[in-house]
Amino acid sequence: ITMKKYLVGVAVVMGFLGISIPLVFAQDVPTLTATLDSNTPGARNVSAGAQGVDVARITLTASGGDVYLNGMYLNTDIAGGLSNITNMYVYYTYDATLVGTYPSQTTNPNLIQFGNIIIGNGTSKTYLIRANFSSTATGAIRIGLSGFTYPMLTGPALSNIPIYGNTLTFPSSTPIPSISMTPTPTSLPTPTASPFSTLEA
Repeated sequence: ITMKKYLVGVAVVMGFLGISIPLVFAQDVPTLTATLDSNTPGARNVSAGAQGVDVARITLTASGGDVYLNGMYLNTDIAGGLSNITNMYVYYTYDATLVGTYPSQTTNPNLIQFGNIIIGNGTSKTYLIRANFSSTATGAIRIGLSGFTYPMLTGPALSNIPIYGNTLTFPSSTPIPSISMTPTPTSLPTPTASPFSTLEA
């Protein structure tokens, strides 16, 4: 009880002397939410070797504060799926600005880095991912964003991330072997009987 009275007394005295005590409050962390834009292409077949294919439109929305980004990780929903892709491009759809390309020159080839992007509190920005596919692409994949990098020490809380576009399927180009029919045997000609010569006695 004595200690409590002492602390209260010190606080009152400091108040009378005009000395302010700074109070530190925990700052709320903003949230970055990803959603597929309504113009994202639907699931479909894509030919191996196809170029300039729009694969996803992803909208990023900030809430609870501004969000600062300086990199995006491009990825697929299956292990090794990036081997089907030769190049990817990310565009800001508002003005068609090219944000970055895959593979990049960073230590992580699927990380595209750029100057700071700010998504203001309560606002959204939509990005288009476009891809060129390998001539040996096979299987089915979805392409999208698996994470981000930030210029600040702490990043935002993430919602609905990783996020991928709809399924792209590469139909097999292996030709189906034709079924060979057994040839019909050719009928052999009927031999003509040789006439017997009559012997005279």
